[in-house]
Amino acid sequence: MVTLHRPALVFSGSLFLAFQSAVPQVASHGAAAKLPPSIQAAGTASVAAADHATALGSVAAGSFVATHQSDDAAEELREMVTSGSPKSRKSLLDHVWRFDVAGGHNYQLAVEAWHTPNSEHDDFVFSFSRDDQGYTPLVTVSSVADDDSVQLAAFPVDASGTLYVRVEDTNETAGAKLPDSLFVDYLAVLSDDADPDQTPPSAPFALVATPGDAQVALDWSDWAEWDLAGAHVDRSTTDGEPWTQLTVAPAGGPFVDATAANLTIYYYRVRAADVAGNLSAPSGSVMAVPRPAGVGTVLMHVSKLALSQQAVSAGWRQGRADVTVVDENGAPVAGALVTGAFSGAISQSKSATTGANGVATILSTQALKGSFSFSFCVTSVTQPTKIYVPTQNSATCGSK
Repeated sequence: MVTLHRPALVFSGSLFLAFQSAVPQVASHGAAAKLPPSIQAAGTASVAAADHATALGSVAAGSFVATHQSDDAAEELREMVTSGSPKSRKSLLDHVWRFDVAGGHNYQLAVEAWHTPNSEHDDFVFSFSRDDQGYTPLVTVSSVADDDSVQLAAFPVDASGTLYVRVEDTNETAGAKLPDSLFVDYLAVLSDDADPDQTPPSAPFALVATPGDAQVALDWSDWAEWDLAGAHVDRSTTDGEPWTQLTVAPAGGPFVDATAANLTIYYYRVRAADVAGNLSAPSGSVMAVPRPAGVGTVLMHVSKLALSQQAVSAGWRQGRADVTVVDENGAPVAGALVTGAFSGAISQSKSATTGANGVATILSTQALKGSFSFSFCVTSVTQPTKIYVPTQNSATCGSK
């Protein structure tokens, strides 16, 4: 299984800021690192491996190397000012560092930074991401002087492996156009290896379910964190609670659910587990419908609902509903019994069966003289080899 680092994930969790003081004894990762005297840590300090991208603003002085030491030789990042009328201009910054974080646990982001004073209440927020797409905020820098203070924020997930840290300005309103400089003297990902691991892994992603005959094959990707022990596979018939855990599968998959029944809708999700027993948030859920060998499409829905009045005799009219039923590929479904309810000027429940064109023509037995108003709603669709999924309907009810 090849691990792919591509979809966006946004992690949630309880974040906290902490400040500690003591002389640290830590191992460094990626470069020799002199930790600020305001940090106490036991474990590993991973520093930036590269300036990954500067989408907005510029690197005015130094580089990522300047963030490896707390030595007052900072990397300076400067905001850019957008063009246009003075009232619409903005000062903006968006800079990303890449980290190769060593294995550990109970990770924290350490930031020693300050920015130039401004009257626009513009500060700078540091966020993290696994894939350089979805970012989670951790630290906001509001200091306007180099006071050698370090802000610490706990990562809500395991941070080992490739990690991206982004800094952005917080005030992007029109007219807030004064360009500020941000000075980053120290930036690192710290791990506390002395205490028990309480940090869950990142959620798995790219979950795929492939239905077969009385089984569903599952595959997914994870973030290849160093202490992954496997994944919990959950199944439901409602795309929500209650979820039933099927098994503990290998990290990164695959897994085959051989207990699935044909022509039944199932939903699956996966949660990563580490060696300490911490469980990640669940992956996105996927749906699958096992089917006998040789059976292709098994889902159906209403693709069109057309209402009209049909003449009976001498000015008398009856209600008419033409209901088109198709499968998941859009092909017409024959032999589907469609039941629906008329309401309004006429009120009754009636049924009809779809023909080769997938259309069921349902007529009311009640008739009225002249023109009248009525509504019709599809209440059920049944077919021996298909499953009706009303949530996929283009229309379920209509009025005439």
